[in-house]
Amino acid sequence: MSERRQELEKLHRSLVVPGEEICVIEEFVPGEGAYVLNGVVRSGVVGRVFLDWIQRRVSVINPVGKPRIPRRGSTVYGVVTALLREDLVLVKVFADERLRRYNGMYTGFLHVSQASDKPARSILEVVKPGDVIRARIVNAKHPFQLNIKLGNSGVVAALCSKCGAPLYRVPGQQPLVCLRCGSKENRKIATGYIYVKKGR
Repeated sequence: MSERRQELEKLHRSLVVPGEEICVIEEFVPGEGAYVLNGVVRSGVVGRVFLDWIQRRVSVINPVGKPRIPRRGSTVYGVVTALLREDLVLVKVFADERLRRYNGMYTGFLHVSQASDKPARSILEVVKPGDVIRARIVNAKHPFQLNIKLGNSGVVAALCSKCGAPLYRVPGQQPLVCLRCGSKENRKIATGYIYVKKGR
């Protein structure tokens, strides 16, 4: 093993600070958290060096990172956890639109007026506890007010309220169907709903 290879292997998982030299571009190309300046690959963040010897790529990963906080206008994913009133449910927001989990769990509220363009007497005609939803945040402060009327928002995964099995979207049919017990339930379905029955 060459002396330079040994030096580079010692760098693997070592702690570096922004601007610190890691290697030259001929040895590794920069990945996440790294950049090139005058042919030298340097760290862009405080973190640990990770060397990919197969792709010849070096990354610097911040083990903590900046906390990401949902903001007004953000698209988020959450789980409906409780019915608070006939027209209101509690939602635990857990990830952003790219399904990157937030550092903590955030609280959201979904009112029936923000859930469907169609008249609904109860929020349970649109979503139910246990549903995973894609929603838009409409206010600036926590706890968040959510909206699933906009764009491709709505329920992305739902379970049967009778037996707990997944509810499937059947092409050409409006209600979701439980393939275990045969129950049919309505939801405001989002684009990209997970459970889709294929074939006949």
